[in-house]
Amino acid sequence: MEKVTCSCGHENPFGTKICGKCGRPLTEEAKSQKVLDMKYDGSAIRSKTYNKSIIDK
Repeated sequence: MEKVTCSCGHENPFGTKICGKCGRPLTEEAKSQKVLDMKYDGSAIRSKTYNKSIIDK
């Protein structure tokens, strides 16, 4: 299977639109896409929740 290499040097799987390491767009479609259209995954979703710390209790 082909790999797409980003300008940062990271090898991404074929079909990837945005670099998995630096977030730069890899395709013309991704370059023209607005930031508002992006969905967050993984830790970005978890960072939206508020966790009480010892100080907040």
